[in-house]
Amino acid sequence: MSLSDSRLITFYNQDLVLHFFEGQKLIHDLVLTQQHQGSSFGYFRDFILGVQPLITFLKPGEQLCVYLDSEIPYFRIKLETNSSGYLRAMVYPEQMEGIPDRVSGKVRLLRLNRDNSYHSVIDLDAVTLGEIINLVLERSWQFHARVHVSSISDQSVMIHKLPSLEQDISEAPDMDQCLEEWKQRLDTLFSEATATVESLSATASSWGFQYLSQRKIEFYCGCGQEQMRQNMIQFLQSKPEEIDYLESEVEVICEYCKSKYYFQRNDLASAILPTH
Repeated sequence: MSLSDSRLITFYNQDLVLHFFEGQKLIHDLVLTQQHQGSSFGYFRDFILGVQPLITFLKPGEQLCVYLDSEIPYFRIKLETNSSGYLRAMVYPEQMEGIPDRVSGKVRLLRLNRDNSYHSVIDLDAVTLGEIINLVLERSWQFHARVHVSSISDQSVMIHKLPSLEQDISEAPDMDQCLEEWKQRLDTLFSEATATVESLSATASSWGFQYLSQRKIEFYCGCGQEQMRQNMIQFLQSKPEEIDYLESEVEVICEYCKSKYYFQRNDLASAILPTH
């Protein structure tokens, strides 16, 4: 039996917007490409489920890149996605014994569109994954929202507070309290592993919400032979001395989808050093 497509489904009422992310197939596809087991992949999974709902804030055609550079302990997570719901992600190193509850380092966020780009860096000092997502929302996006990731199903919900005409704009809503008020209902929903749009819509309707929209979320790398060749050429242009250490046939593995590409050393050398 094949898994249903992962989807990000949005419901709303007069006060709140609920963005429900059903990510089972996406996580399944990432398991097939990323060679991880246990707690290290669990952290990677939670990162994906926590960040992906943020694409609801993207304008059509925009891309979002979120890079977690943890120094204590040392590991890297890269997530690149766009407004259409395509995503690719990776975690390094591939073999980790486990990840503690808190990490220190930085998270880099890059938002791209045809006209310009927005880049921000947030320092992390012994913070939890949930705190990382909240920092991204508050400092980089400046939205009143919180993300709740399920511990028992590949699902998450982002709660977004709508502005009130009667509320003083200088008074920010307490989103931690708002999420706390919804946690029990959300956890109950997660425990039911509800995956279809129809069943989610019925539950949301019973809570006083209306269906607004949905989009398909899927893994898509987009790498290719020519792209990898250009990446190798750029690398060797910056470090031409590395050419002397290459084998006659060079194997390059995509860090996202693990596809293998092969190049001839002489071809790469002639592309940057015609007389090499």
